[in-house]
Amino acid sequence: MTELGPVFKECCDIVGIPTSSPFLRGIGMSPLSCKDSAVVDGGFRAFYNDNLWYYPSAATRDNLALKVPWDRADAVLNPSEALISDAIPVHSLGLKIKVREYGPVAKPRQILIWLWGGDVESDANVLQKLRKALGFPIISIGYTRAPFPAPLQTTCDAIDWVKAQYGAADVVIADFSSGADLAIVAALHRYSNCIRGVCLIAPSLDNTEGAQHRYKGASPWFTPERMDPSHTPNEVLSRSATKFDVSMYIMGADILRDEDEGFVERLFQHVYQIRSKLYHGYPHMALNIHRVLGYELLTDPVKDIQAMLAHNLCPGCLEGGMDHQFEDRFVTTTELLKFRLDGASKPLGSG
Repeated sequence: MTELGPVFKECCDIVGIPTSSPFLRGIGMSPLSCKDSAVVDGGFRAFYNDNLWYYPSAATRDNLALKVPWDRADAVLNPSEALISDAIPVHSLGLKIKVREYGPVAKPRQILIWLWGGDVESDANVLQKLRKALGFPIISIGYTRAPFPAPLQTTCDAIDWVKAQYGAADVVIADFSSGADLAIVAALHRYSNCIRGVCLIAPSLDNTEGAQHRYKGASPWFTPERMDPSHTPNEVLSRSATKFDVSMYIMGADILRDEDEGFVERLFQHVYQIRSKLYHGYPHMALNIHRVLGYELLTDPVKDIQAMLAHNLCPGCLEGGMDHQFEDRFVTTTELLKFRLDGASKPLGSG
């Protein structure tokens, strides 16, 4: 039995538990689809519905005794070995932009540039494990939380600073959620000829007016006005002189799963070397709770990043998560979205 307490503690720096955060209540914790729910492990299904879909009211800072009903002894990475206690050097670019160094950075041959997703503290635990598994430095960079294009501009400023600071190392850019969006946009617009690849974990790739009507009833805060989209028209995908490698990890219970899968198809059409994997049953925030779900979301990017640097990333569409064999497909997009959005206004802690 794995204690869930440490998982909630990892999230406490993002927002107090229980949370009224619309991000964690909506995009982060989407319901399992009907078909996914029918085939995944019963213990996981109950645990997801009780604890991952919406945080239970009992899960507060003072009550973190919930248990995971299965054993993940097959995990490849051992968290007790991967955690690093060394102080993390921090550089400041401007008033609010921070750059953090994970691992020795003196003339590195290879670097992973990580763009923060939801929160720097929640990413820190992941990056310490990734750095140990990869064996080379990770440079975590921040960006301005402001309307577009400010985040993209400060992201590019930070990447330029990293490249100037650390020399001509082979570079892969990675992150999850909003950071993954910035990673692919920055790569397409500015860095396609000087990186080995891009690693995207649960990106939120589409918030255009045409897509918004499908989920506005469940997440009304997720609007084009609130989160100005970064469009990726076909001409941007076509004009890159160098087609860098892409690996994408899609969460099966993510409300924007369809957009992620559609973007994979567009990259294939434009002859990008892309390797994608769909994790059945995983919520958008799965990376932050990897100690519950297992280390597949850490070991897969490690393998793909190493393959990018060795110029041998194998393209394809894979499946994993809670059931590796199940092909989770609905007859229509409307049916799929209905199951994904049903109950998204469910009161916190209602079971």
